[in-house]
Amino acid sequence: MNYKQSFLCLIIVQILYFAPVIFNSQVIFAHGNDYEVSGIDRTVADNYLFNRKFSDQSSVYIPEINQHLNGNHHSWLSIWNPYVQLGRPTFQLSGFGKAYLITNILSIFTKNPFVLYTVLTVVTVSLTGIFLFLFLKALDLHPIACSTAAIGLSLGIFISYWLTFVLFIAPICWFVCLFWLNTEFIKKPSLATATGISFATYSLLMTSYPQVIILYGYLIIPYTLIRIVKSGTSVKNQIYTALMILGMALSGILMASPAYADLLINSQRSARLSGVSDDFFLAVLPKIHNLRDLGTFLSSIFDPFWLGNPIQENYSVVFNGLSLNPLYFTLFILSFADKQWRKLWPWQLFCILCLIGTIYPPVYLFAVHHLGFHLSRCQLLGGAIIPSFILAGYAIDYSIKNKAPKPIYLLAWTLIPLSSLSILNFLIWLKVPNSLKINYVIASWLVIVSLSILIVFRKYVLLQGLTLVSVLIYGQSMMLARPIDTIQTSSPLISIIREQTSDGSRFALVGDEMARIIPPNQESLFQVKSINSYDSLSSKNYQEVVQQWSKQGTKTYGRYFDRLDSDFNISSDNFRLSGVSVVISKRELDNKLTIKVGEINDIKIYKTLSAPIMRSQFVNYDLINDKDAALKLCCSESLQVNLDNLVKFDDFFNIKLNPSDRETLLFISQQYHPQWQATSNNHALKTVIINGFYQGIIIPPDTNEVELEFYPYVIWSWLPQVIYVSLGVSLLIIQFIQIQRNRISSIKRIVK
Repeated sequence: MNYKQSFLCLIIVQILYFAPVIFNSQVIFAHGNDYEVSGIDRTVADNYLFNRKFSDQSSVYIPEINQHLNGNHHSWLSIWNPYVQLGRPTFQLSGFGKAYLITNILSIFTKNPFVLYTVLTVVTVSLTGIFLFLFLKALDLHPIACSTAAIGLSLGIFISYWLTFVLFIAPICWFVCLFWLNTEFIKKPSLATATGISFATYSLLMTSYPQVIILYGYLIIPYTLIRIVKSGTSVKNQIYTALMILGMALSGILMASPAYADLLINSQRSARLSGVSDDFFLAVLPKIHNLRDLGTFLSSIFDPFWLGNPIQENYSVVFNGLSLNPLYFTLFILSFADKQWRKLWPWQLFCILCLIGTIYPPVYLFAVHHLGFHLSRCQLLGGAIIPSFILAGYAIDYSIKNKAPKPIYLLAWTLIPLSSLSILNFLIWLKVPNSLKINYVIASWLVIVSLSILIVFRKYVLLQGLTLVSVLIYGQSMMLARPIDTIQTSSPLISIIREQTSDGSRFALVGDEMARIIPPNQESLFQVKSINSYDSLSSKNYQEVVQQWSKQGTKTYGRYFDRLDSDFNISSDNFRLSGVSVVISKRELDNKLTIKVGEINDIKIYKTLSAPIMRSQFVNYDLINDKDAALKLCCSESLQVNLDNLVKFDDFFNIKLNPSDRETLLFISQQYHPQWQATSNNHALKTVIINGFYQGIIIPPDTNEVELEFYPYVIWSWLPQVIYVSLGVSLLIIQFIQIQRNRISSIKRIVK
């Protein structure tokens, strides 16, 4: 089998894997959302896989993509989300917005957030396999080794488990791309490869989970340096090559810098990166208190299916997708055989260090405190995913290119680990009825015995069939996909909220009974506004103002706020500034504060008796310093703001004012952000924070109009896209001209 045939095999298996999406028109989505939208579950449950562990997709990713695709923005891309947290910048990373080139191109063809997410995921997964194939080919591995490893990485357990979190898949995709391009550039530098390194770095930063970028950075930098040193060229050329690769990587970083400049500003306003306890990070590690726990965790790396399908909500142990499956775990083990470690030890050492950092907390805390792993909690074992499949490819390549091992020797490397794990699991789960799924245990034995037979009899072409079986059993069976018509985007409850807040006001939920109903951050999908938030980088100002409304405040360092604990503060002046006009609860609320306007599925909808203040121009206020103003409604004279002539986008206001003969304060019921800029007749006006949270503008005397516009750095992200498209088109033209010249030269030689 040659490289073309092996590559075709990879593409065919990828198509078969995504058959539910391609041929059945399903979209990747974590769960049905009837309860979240309406407060009541389906009377008849559907038969599609679901798991609310992955509800970040429904609560964050899909609504944010919808805001990017369908938001009412004045700028060329969506930059402000007015539906949650009393307004905040839209999320520009993870590849969800038009700030990223590939997403911007996809947005031309669809405005449906479910479709765009699915297509983006399919593209990312497919490219992951293609890039690993090309990388292993660049390392001169056998074609079968290239396709087998590429199929395993792109369609295996880890990626299948995290299909609803494409930001976890993206770093694998683009780091593998960088491994390939760096290898090719070291062999033979070219403009195309250099451009690819820049674009892959840009894509990595724009699409990937930041903490994983740091994790794999500790792998690719040593690999690239070792590869350069082993290239056999002069020291001068090696330094030049290293500087060229560094320059291309820095250019990619520069291209992503507009989005990261905004991220830096938002991080500085957040409490997320300061004062976080060690317990917060340790909570992500597997709970290993004894040998039983250790055995269960190590067994899950080999085959988590022995306890059932790990994607299901009722899976009996904690699992985070960190597994290879029996076929690839065995190939990984075989990479240690016959002294291959002498060549492969850097990859193997990295895997071992990642394992130690996952099961031994002091090592993980050292990484958190000293190696840059304080951005977010993660299991370091995730860093072993790429090198494990590279080692699997090397194991296949070694088996094909060398004589068949003795059967007894091979069995020692394959069946002894399997037998040991089988005995261990039977001892652990013997007293737990129906815990071990015997069909999956048998499947593991059949896969590994088949692999051993293929190696002994050197029938490596049949390995592709074994790979396909492995993908169907351990990959596709975990795909969380469903028809789009099973996903709700409205309900009678949503319709009432939308109707009652049509003036631009907000709603609030009251009471623990409202948990899971209209989860925070889904508001932009439903086109209704609330005071709730699901944002790891919510500002300290937001966390403080929430504390004034609800005793419980935000959760997890400001990440989450979804409901008020009572209606006690609804009529307070502080709460009126929040713009809330609708309160929703399963409780009976105080009729002195609210009036009921509807009830659906035991959910009661109330209007507040105290009118919310959305925008107002105040004469009396206290200017505390250059950036802070204090406002007391009971003592403040206000002027009526003409809302009829209001020009309003998510990121732009044009407000007609009643001119005053003195300086006034314009109050806007939204979160203050330093990147909002106010002008009047092309003259800049001072913006201030009102009461520690709200957006304010100091209005000079005799001013009758003001414009307020959001100016983040990400609005410049069109420039990298133009540069990359121009370079791509230029390279295609150059390639076309070169092909034509070669064709003409061939014709001339034939004529002669």
